[in-house]
Amino acid sequence: MITAAVCIWAFFQLKKVGRPEKEYRYFARYFLFMGIGVGFAGIIGHGFLYLVTPAWKAIGWTCSSLGVLFLELSSLESVAPSLKPSSKRVFQGIFFLQWLVFMALIIYPDTRSFEVVKMNSGIGIAGFSLALQFFRFSQTRERGRAILMLGIVLGFLPAMVFSYEIALHRWFNHHDISHVLMALDMYIIFLGGRQLAAGEEDALKLDHVPSEAGI
Repeated sequence: MITAAVCIWAFFQLKKVGRPEKEYRYFARYFLFMGIGVGFAGIIGHGFLYLVTPAWKAIGWTCSSLGVLFLELSSLESVAPSLKPSSKRVFQGIFFLQWLVFMALIIYPDTRSFEVVKMNSGIGIAGFSLALQFFRFSQTRERGRAILMLGIVLGFLPAMVFSYEIALHRWFNHHDISHVLMALDMYIIFLGGRQLAAGEEDALKLDHVPSEAGI
């Protein structure tokens, strides 16, 4: 639940900044839906699983997948000035198609699993979102974007801990460690996004900053 709390808190903090651009509105919604999804999975999927069927986990997974979609869309908006309208529409189509495929796999009982959730998150966050954020960073050298990307990269740590079941104690197992790391990871992503939204995006001092060019 600590991850859900961090996400919901981050959403309201970003709302306070009040940036109207789609990049920042989508970014805030990433935290909102991730918080709802993780929270639902924690309460229903674990705490009260004895009262419901495992299929109920799909509700939390669906909310989390919407969070992934909004992060992709936010990242796309960040590079929109450098994209042709047709290129932007192609990316949007790919993102929505990815989400529809995910939903189809989650709805169908034989393919519904946490592996599908991990695959969707990996493609959407570590794949598309990180690549688009890096492209924008290569143009602007924004410190906030560097922090945001660091948070995305560090997202591999909780995934590795969970996959390899790394535990410190039977009362602090891989589930606990991965959730603590995930909460820290989400906080780092929030810090980067908040710095961008607050207009505190001083460029890193590098020798060359490429100019924007249409793709």
